[in-house]
Amino acid sequence: MIKTSLITDIHRTNREWLNLISFYQDELMIMEKRIAEVVSKNTAVEVLANAEHFQNQMIIQKNHLLDMQGEIVHLEDKITEEIQSNPIAADHRRHETPIDLNDRVGQFRTTFYELRKEFLEYLMKVM
Repeated sequence: MIKTSLITDIHRTNREWLNLISFYQDELMIMEKRIAEVVSKNTAVEVLANAEHFQNQMIIQKNHLLDMQGEIVHLEDKITEEIQSNPIAADHRRHETPIDLNDRVGQFRTTFYELRKEFLEYLMKVM
């Protein structure tokens, strides 16, 4: 589904989302380092199986982040092209923005926080 918004609003939202994506990418790197630390100190089968589970989940989340990032950058490129082709009153014009992207960003937040909570509980058990 598509809706229209002011170009300035879309750009601001896209910047916020790109900053959020960068934050989550950093968080995933920290979590990966913690998994490596756990695996290096504990080789029990159950610990390793759970570590692999979290590694797989982190790969999936990274892929989601990259997909959303690509979509946001593509939207920004389209907006830039539109402004360059007609710069007059660009800050008052509207542009199409996909509604599902907002939903996906919200869903990612929920999924990520659930994963992080589960991961922290795992760390408390094994460390």
